[in-house]
Amino acid sequence: MISACMIARNEEAVLPRVLASLAAAPAITEVCVLDTGSTDRTSEVARDLGARVERWDEGNDKTGYLADFAAARNRSLAMATNPWLMMVDADDVLKVDDPSADVAAWLTSAHAEGVVAAYMTIHDGGHYRFQQIRFMRAGVVQYVGRVHEYPKPSYPSRRWEAWHVEHLPDKRGKEGSDPRVLRILQAIPPRERTVRDWFYLARSLWSSGYHGAGIDAFNEYLRRGPGFPEEGLFARYYLADCHEKIGERAKAKEVICSALAVDPRYAELHCYLGDLFFLDGHFKQARVCYELAVHIGKPPDDALLFVDLTKYGNYPRSMIRRMYPDTP
Repeated sequence: MISACMIARNEEAVLPRVLASLAAAPAITEVCVLDTGSTDRTSEVARDLGARVERWDEGNDKTGYLADFAAARNRSLAMATNPWLMMVDADDVLKVDDPSADVAAWLTSAHAEGVVAAYMTIHDGGHYRFQQIRFMRAGVVQYVGRVHEYPKPSYPSRRWEAWHVEHLPDKRGKEGSDPRVLRILQAIPPRERTVRDWFYLARSLWSSGYHGAGIDAFNEYLRRGPGFPEEGLFARYYLADCHEKIGERAKAKEVICSALAVDPRYAELHCYLGDLFFLDGHFKQARVCYELAVHIGKPPDDALLFVDLTKYGNYPRSMIRRMYPDTP
């Protein structure tokens, strides 16, 4: 019924874990692994554990690393023989929350109603949660984007809630996410970058400590927009932090307030503004922000990108107690 498809490079250590989790779901009857140039036993391990394996390095650049993740993702999907596909990463673990849920019947019903893709909840490191399309009808959805690839065009989608994915990356001896993004996107001439390229380039510059360059890239993203709504919101969030990191706190407050004006439902934004007030010693204003975060309680149901679950309770409560130790 479902083919699980993944791309992998030097993942022999984690493949047994993900393949065992997929084998525990009877609806997944095929696993397809596209090896994009491993120097370890990734292909052999996957094959020994029952996966279909193809080696493909046509999307690699002169460093030997993959430079077009969408092309590789689409190649892995093309290996499948089932009517429904599930996109998986080698460092994922599938968790079946409701063993009685019939995913085959659900997908059949969804397809009858014109639904061709489905979201799943992804937990990353225990703190972060995001939504990502993981099920798709074979032959319909294609990925685009050289890095941080995503399915396009948009199709009617639902959320499948009986399973979720734990993302448990093991980057030992491997290229990290930010170096990978910078390698791929900085090789693209600026005029040829998409709006989404500018967002992820800016985010990796911010994450890597290049705050001045991050400000320029985030502003270019916002000038070119719009991208996905969550990207526009979090571009302002990260941009505010870039300004804070180079000593421009007033500008950081201005930018984070502009993010709150776009969408006040995210506790991360309230907590960040609270942090800025806290650093200035303005505890009353900070407390208001943290209390608003606690009041929000949970992430928006339609949140797709990274959501920091700690900002919806534990973190703002801890900051309130830090300022006011007698707070229950």
